[in-house]
Amino acid sequence: MKHFMNYLHALIIALGVVLPLHAQSQINFNTCQLVVIVEEPNKKIEEKLKAPELQAYQQEVELYNSTIKKFINQYWTLSSKPLFVNKQEAETFVAKKTPDMLILKNTKYTFNYSDYSSYKLSQKLFQNKNQLVENYSKKQLPYRATSIVLQRADQPVEATSYASASMPNLIQSEADLMYAVKSVMLQLDYRKKGTSEVQLMKMYINNAPHLKNITLLVNETDLDSTVTQDIKVHYKLPIEITNQENIEKAILSGNQGKAVALVIPNPDGSFSFKVFDAATMELLAQSGSIPPSEYYPELNNKIKAKHLEEFTHYCD
Repeated sequence: MKHFMNYLHALIIALGVVLPLHAQSQINFNTCQLVVIVEEPNKKIEEKLKAPELQAYQQEVELYNSTIKKFINQYWTLSSKPLFVNKQEAETFVAKKTPDMLILKNTKYTFNYSDYSSYKLSQKLFQNKNQLVENYSKKQLPYRATSIVLQRADQPVEATSYASASMPNLIQSEADLMYAVKSVMLQLDYRKKGTSEVQLMKMYINNAPHLKNITLLVNETDLDSTVTQDIKVHYKLPIEITNQENIEKAILSGNQGKAVALVIPNPDGSFSFKVFDAATMELLAQSGSIPPSEYYPELNNKIKAKHLEEFTHYCD
């Protein structure tokens, strides 16, 4: 029972939920205003990039802005319409400690792309995401991870986020951003309903068996080679080994018969393996790996037999 409670508590933390029963006061959802930071290319990065990379960087920022606007407008249902502002405008709201205001930002642009050296390191780690961390530099580890974060404007920047979604990729696809927005909206819904930690634990107990009725999609490149031959031994529920394109299609179409496995890098260098309902992006299961060390520098970023078994551990 203790292991079970620890597992569920880990799910709560992984989902980014800090529940209303804890220190933070409840926001007034009737007057709540959402502010979304629209990104602008960093001039200090632009001036050092050569033409092909510069164009890719600018297009990446432009695509993020258009996609996040689309999904926020589609899924934001609370009070007034969301505002889309630049960083400077958002900072004025924070300086004034504006009440009942939530600010959504992407740590990719505040950390990974904060300057040229950060940008180059993040890109290098992303492009070589299956390789060891060079010389086991702990300073490099956080640059593998990014999150969509929702914070209250009336609380310090360093305060715990009001909701968040850890991202599977630095170069975030349309499906990645749909997952993130849906996940954040779910967390806001928990808060609006005043969901307690005990109630959330019961929710996950009820959600876990849903895996029996849907097919789990796993990207073949995320799966450890040691389990491809006998995968049915370790995961006895419906499963389909597929590619990234089909997983993204399932998310974007909100496929009600599918679940998706996402591999998500954490700031400590470890990876989380999470299973979401493709239709709702409700978390159904998760496992994790040990972060690398100077003695064991392996990335542990592949879904192994033990991870598959842990996905179904609470289905019965």
